[in-house]
Amino acid sequence: MNLNETVQALEAKDIQVAIDLGVHQRCLLDSNCPKAVELRTEISKAGIELTEILEGYQAVTAPDPFSWDNIDFGIDGRVTLRIADQRIQLDLTQEIEAQLADTIKGRIEDIRRQEQRLKDLGNSLYERYLYEIARLRETRALPQLSFTTEDLLRYNIMVSSEGDNYIFLSPALYRPEYIIRDGIRYELSTEDKKTLRREVVLQFTITRDNRFLSMTLFTLTGQKFEHYHGRTGDCWGAIPLPRQWDRSLQSLDILKIQTFNALVTINYNSLMQREPPAMPHIDQLLARSTKLGREGVLGETTEQTGTRIGGTGTRWGAR
Repeated sequence: MNLNETVQALEAKDIQVAIDLGVHQRCLLDSNCPKAVELRTEISKAGIELTEILEGYQAVTAPDPFSWDNIDFGIDGRVTLRIADQRIQLDLTQEIEAQLADTIKGRIEDIRRQEQRLKDLGNSLYERYLYEIARLRETRALPQLSFTTEDLLRYNIMVSSEGDNYIFLSPALYRPEYIIRDGIRYELSTEDKKTLRREVVLQFTITRDNRFLSMTLFTLTGQKFEHYHGRTGDCWGAIPLPRQWDRSLQSLDILKIQTFNALVTINYNSLMQREPPAMPHIDQLLARSTKLGREGVLGETTEQTGTRIGGTGTRWGAR
C-alpha cells in the first residue's frame, strides 16, 4: 500500500491526515521514506488501528458490485424469409429457446461459480495480507552483535540467528575415554576410544535478552548427534546451563571446554542410550575396559596392571 492509497483509505473512514506527500505519493507505507515515517508516526499518535486502514483501503479499491440479475437474456427469434417476391414473417423464438436454453443456463451457472471462486480467493488473499502485516509488526530485529576478528578466530565460533534467538556454533571433538559405574571408574580400550571419536558441532541458543536456552550437539551435516548421553537433547552431567550470557565469546569457549570434559566420562548409571547409532553397546565397552578403582578412594590398583592410582589426587572431570 503506497502513501496516497493510505491517505485515501483513511479519508474513506472519515479520518483526515494533514500531510503533504508531494512526490512521495507512490512510496510504500512500510518503507524508510521520510514521508512514510511521518505518516506512520501520525497514525500511531492518533491511535488508528491497522484494521481501520485496511477497511478503508478495501472501500476505496473495491469495484462496484456486479449482479447477473440486471442482464436480460431474452431471445428474439423473429426472422423474415423471402421466397421469390414473397416475404414471410416467422417467429422461431420458441424453437431457438428450446435448443439454447440449457446451453445458456449452463454457461451462466459456470460464470456465477467462477465469480464465487474469485470472491473466495480475494477474501483469502485479504486475510493473508492482514496476517502478514500483523506478523511483521510483531517481528523485532535482533540487536546487532559485534566481535573482533581476533576473538572469532581464537575461539573458532560462528554466529547466526534463528527467529528471536542468537545461534553460536563451535566445532569440537567428542572423545569418551572412561566409564563410571556404581562409583567405579573404568578406562576404555584404545580401539574403543578411536571408534567413538567424532567431529561434532556444539550449538548455543541464547535469547535476545542474553538468557541461555540450550546447548546441543550436531553432526557436521547438521543432524542431531546421538550418543550415550544424548538423543533429542543432551545431558551434561554436573555442568549446569548458565542463566545469563555475558556477551563474550570467551565465556562460551570456557563453557564448551567444561561440557566436553564432562563427556569424556560415560556415566553407566544415567544413560540416555545404551547403544547409540553406529556406536558399540555400553556393555561391550565395559567388558573391554580396564578397571581403575573407586572414585575418591586413594591407593586402589587396576585389575590388569596393578598400577596404583590416586597419589596426591586425580581429577576426572565433572561426571
